[in-house]
Amino acid sequence: MRKLTKASLSELAKSKEIISFLEQKSYVGGGTGEASDPYTQEEFEDIVNTGNWTGGWVLGLEEKYGELSYTGGTGITSGYIGAYNGKTQVPEIKGDGNASHPYTKKQFNEMFEKGSWNGGFVKGMGYVMDDATCISFNPNEIHKTGDPLYDLMYEGGYITGFKAGITEGDIDDVNAIIWSGISAMLSGSGDGPEYRPEMQHQAIGVRDGLNAGRAAIGKSSWF
Repeated sequence: MRKLTKASLSELAKSKEIISFLEQKSYVGGGTGEASDPYTQEEFEDIVNTGNWTGGWVLGLEEKYGELSYTGGTGITSGYIGAYNGKTQVPEIKGDGNASHPYTKKQFNEMFEKGSWNGGFVKGMGYVMDDATCISFNPNEIHKTGDPLYDLMYEGGYITGFKAGITEGDIDDVNAIIWSGISAMLSGSGDGPEYRPEMQHQAIGVRDGLNAGRAAIGKSSWF
């Protein structure tokens, strides 16, 4: 995990990684099969098993000459699968390391043995740090409002806060608090025309995740 040590508010804002639109949607799940909102591999297999598959885009898979194959790498890419008849074996599901599309344990073991493990979610293990310390939370148990955008922003903030909270020392914790403050400021006033409530949900998510992460390793609550 990259640590920021002496970043000002502006520097922190500039250095903050932006989650792609497709990756944001993958946190929420429940794809429609469109190119911009593909099914997960689990959703694809569930539909195939019910005999209702009629074609669509699927994360991590594509169909070529009647055979299913990976779309390549571990990036969040999707391929189109036509009228799949269920006869071609579906490749072993691989993940991308995010909360809704975690790595398989086999992927984790392979990367760990090669020395290329850099952290991520692993199925059945939760979030595994880059030093292979397993500290996890269940993304299905965190706060939900029912609004996809608000929940997306909250979960993204929660993950940021949680990852900061489970690190040793308080430097990452302080940076998470600063980022929560930036998000709150960007939300604007509830009475103003520029009000962005989704940013307020992100700010709250960072704080909640930070407290949960700190509690997971025995540190006291920050707020």
